[in-house]
Amino acid sequence: QRLAEQAPAACIEIGIYYYTGKLDEVYHVPEVCYVMHGYQPVGEGDLSNWTLLDQPLQMKTVQFDFPRDPLPPEHRTVRYFFKVNGEFTGDAGVVRHKLLNPLEPRAYFAKFEMMSADSSSSDSRQVMSDFLASALPELEKILPASQTRFVAARRTIGQVTKSIE
Repeated sequence: QRLAEQAPAACIEIGIYYYTGKLDEVYHVPEVCYVMHGYQPVGEGDLSNWTLLDQPLQMKTVQFDFPRDPLPPEHRTVRYFFKVNGEFTGDAGVVRHKLLNPLEPRAYFAKFEMMSADSSSSDSRQVMSDFLASALPELEKILPASQTRFVAARRTIGQVTKSIE
């Protein structure tokens, strides 16, 4: 708790959610769930492209305030992305489209979500990026289609980089 107060960028909360089976009518995305728990969205959110281990990764960023009257609101920055049927996206609409496609041989997705109390978007982005660079290759090993780009990219660090395709 003290570290979170002194260096909010150093602390992130993470959630990893894996879904299979029946398609859920309401995705559990921060824009829906956080609002249901009293958070107020700040802006529309941002879908941006990151580079992680020299690989592109699309990420959604949403900011919230949690009212604490008479105290100032608590600010939260939430970033998330999905892995759906072996591919990464930050767009929930892409997830829905892939899961509803009858030609897709599989139907699963995982959501990776990170939250920071830091009001500096660039500081929290760096902490989250550092975390993902270490954690994502390990997490991919336990998801279907495990030989994906981040696992392969992790193996090339410190070696001559070859095409990962």
